Amino acid sequence: MNTLDSERIKDSFLLAINTTLTDISLPILNMKEFSSFFEDPKIRNFFLSWDAFKRQIIFIKSVGFVNYHIHSKEPGFWGIPVRIQRDFGIIAKGLKIPCWYVLLVGRNDKWIANGYIIDYEFGIPLIKIPDPKNDQYKINEKSNLDKNYLIHSVQRVAEKLIERGQKSFSNMQK
Repeated sequence: MNTLDSERIKDSFLLAINTTLTDISLPILNMKEFSSFFEDPKIRNFFLSWDAFKRQIIFIKSVGFVNYHIHSKEPGFWGIPVRIQRDFGIIAKGLKIPCWYVLLVGRNDKWIANGYIIDYEFGIPLIKIPDPKNDQYKINEKSNLDKNYLIHSVQRVAEKLIERGQKSFSNMQK
C-alpha cells in the first residue's frame, strides 16, 4: 500500500465528513480527544488503547464510532482486529452507541476512493463473514463483499455514513 495514497484517502474522507456535517456541534474526535471526557481511568484507558495501537477510530456525535480502513488500490483487502469487533459489540449493545466499519479502496480519479459501510454486527454488505486469522477478520473485496453495496466516491461514503449513523443513533436511543 502506498502511504501517500493512503494519507490522501484518509484526509479526503475526514474532510468529506466535516463538510457533510451541517451542525458545528458535531465534531469528529479521535480517541485521545474522546477519552479526555472521562474521569474514570479505566474508561479513559479503554479508548486510549485504541489510539495507542494506531487504530483508525473516530467518534462522531449523533453518528457513533467509526473504524475506517484504507486500501490504496483495487481490489480492496482489509483486516479488522477481533478485539475491535468485540469492543464495538459491547459499546453498541451496552451503551447503545452505533459502531461502524468503513472500508475504503482508492481510485485514480477526482473521486479519490469508493467504499463500503458495515455495522458492528458484520451485516450487509458482507456476504461471507471471514474466520478470524491472526486476531483479525481479513476481508477481501472480491470474496467477502457484495459489490451492489459499493458506494462510489469518498464524498458519498461520508454522506451515507452520516445518514445511516444518525438514523441508527436515533433508533438506539429510544
